[in-house]
Amino acid sequence: MIKVFIKHKVENASKWRVAFDDFLKQRQSAGELSYSVGHVPNELNVICLIFEWDTVDMPVCF
Repeated sequence: MIKVFIKHKVENASKWRVAFDDFLKQRQSAGELSYSVGHVPNELNVICLIFEWDTVDMPVCF
């Protein structure tokens, strides 16, 4: 199992979340197994993500 951690600053966490959620089917079709979303304490616009994948080999679908 491959896990990927991303820490990313966004301008507006609420708008970012809508776009992130809208892309769920595309991520799953590329092989994403699961994900979790959080943020840095007291910094709502600094997003922390953890994704799980079966493999690092990804189909081109984006």
